[in-house]
Amino acid sequence: MTTDFIAETIADAQLTFEVEKISEGYYACQITSPLGEMKRKLRMKPGYEPPTLGGMLYHYVLIAQNISEYDDMFEWADDTNRDLTEAETIQEFKQMVEDEINLRLLLSEETFQNLLSGLAINQATNNAVPR
Repeated sequence: MTTDFIAETIADAQLTFEVEKISEGYYACQITSPLGEMKRKLRMKPGYEPPTLGGMLYHYVLIAQNISEYDDMFEWADDTNRDLTEAETIQEFKQMVEDEINLRLLLSEETFQNLLSGLAINQATNNAVPR
């Protein structure tokens, strides 16, 4: 899903993207900017195309938006009905925090904030349009 605010972020941050198929449905992806790089391995469900830069950026800004709503892991777990006695729950939270930090570092704080603002405006516009 590439929208104007995503395309603007890609241009502003001078992002480039490499994707390599590891095996059926599994991809190694790297987003690079003059400030650094963000590497992730992704699994795509059958029938879906390989990841795109716009799609990955949109995915990670949603994660950043979501995680920023919580003061800590306990609030997140309570709100999302997650069990903190399960190791995968703690790992999921830590990964979300790491993804948000990595995106900030990759983009710069100003570009990151512009991306979050663009997402919020896009969501408000989409929610205001009668369906």
